[in-house]
Amino acid sequence: MTAQDTIQEESQWGAVDEWLKAKRADREVTNKHPTNAGLRDSSDTRSWMHIREIVTGGPQRSFHARQSYEQLGATKKLAASLAIQGYKQPSKPAAVAFAPIMKGESVVLACASGAGKTIAWLAPLLQRLASIEEDTDEKAAQGSVRAIVLVPNNDVGLQILDAARDLARGKIRASIATGEHKWASQKQRMGNGLELLVATLGRLRAHLEAPTPSFSLAGTVAVVCEDFETLYEDRELLESYERLRAGLPSNCSITLVTSTLSDSIKQRVLNEIPNIKVLEVPGLHRNSPGLRHTLVDCSSHRALLTSVGPSRRQAREAAFDARMEALGERLHAQPARQTLVVVNTMETCERVEVALKELSILGGGRRRPRVLAFHGRMAPEKRQAALHAFARPVKKDPTLRAPPPRILVATDRLSRGIDLPGTDHVILFDFPRDGAEYLRRVGLASRGDLDGKIPAVTSFVFDEQVAFAHALLNLDESGKSISIE
Repeated sequence: MTAQDTIQEESQWGAVDEWLKAKRADREVTNKHPTNAGLRDSSDTRSWMHIREIVTGGPQRSFHARQSYEQLGATKKLAASLAIQGYKQPSKPAAVAFAPIMKGESVVLACASGAGKTIAWLAPLLQRLASIEEDTDEKAAQGSVRAIVLVPNNDVGLQILDAARDLARGKIRASIATGEHKWASQKQRMGNGLELLVATLGRLRAHLEAPTPSFSLAGTVAVVCEDFETLYEDRELLESYERLRAGLPSNCSITLVTSTLSDSIKQRVLNEIPNIKVLEVPGLHRNSPGLRHTLVDCSSHRALLTSVGPSRRQAREAAFDARMEALGERLHAQPARQTLVVVNTMETCERVEVALKELSILGGGRRRPRVLAFHGRMAPEKRQAALHAFARPVKKDPTLRAPPPRILVATDRLSRGIDLPGTDHVILFDFPRDGAEYLRRVGLASRGDLDGKIPAVTSFVFDEQVAFAHALLNLDESGKSISIE
């Protein structure tokens, strides 16, 4: 955790017990009027809300390319494996990235969130690894790793590892190396040789710089870096990446993957890797056309108005109270099977989770939702269990009672590459701080479904956030790109 993260954590602390106690007292009063069902009447709630609703503009974009995977150069075996996993036709990023990655060229792959970029680079990488194995008639040697995939966190790593194993259909030795898995097991697998290693930069550096390194880079032919632009936001990560790149063989290809690409970072990459190709897919820095986005300005909430003058802590409490009331109203007004609530910090995540479990947020005879959480303080297995419980497909059987609605409260780390199929409603409890973060978070609404379904997005703002939010929605509504400089 960086110093900035620590400050953000501290700035969002609040007396959870005191807040819930007040809410319970409020509920005792409102429960005397059954129509309220734990919420103020929606017309009363909306009286202090300023709501703007837009639909993102711009030309409609087809998710799929016109070519087939075989036309792009995929073997019949790989094309069949892709079809089994639901990828019957390549995405637009796959159309531009398949051939160069398969040939071992270095590329920057920049495309919007939800455009299908993971499979776009993973499929040709797996074909390249299979081709090397066929040509040499041998697996990676002991103490050697043929391809390395760098990920921002363990959860993204597990998702990519599963996808690779599914596509390779068990014919690849692949493993993961992060701080949330046992060192000894990682070292043993690397020592035995791997075709594919998924790792965080910190853990990878520790293995390479150990007194007895876990493996050698001499046999590495490819490195992929997911969400690479964020490396330039962290000095320590950037140093680790540069040390890794300096130790790679001259014939090792580098694939840099991102959903945002500033001109300054692009130029820096071109200076560092002169032979790299920059592949920018149409739609970069634009949210999906047809996306329904509701902006809720909470500035006029009575608690905020009465907090002018008291301490900053009281003002923050009032802001949290306003957003919680707005959250309840939105969940009531827009009931969904799967709702994702995105927050800035672990503290806020825990607090919203507890509050939602305490409050009767739906009412009206609807079933009480199942509330789940996802943040860095949770054990890895609990995070994975929450993701699986939230995204688990619902069986369409009219004879069975439908499961209760699901709400997942998650920190921003979820926007770093995690797919959540079936999400109906994305709520930004904490509004993004810049254009790049806005694209990543709103992009959660476009990620994980192959049927073209686009869920709704709701954002809560107040005070100084309002003008910035309206400016972003203006760009979205007109279909223009969003600046990330």
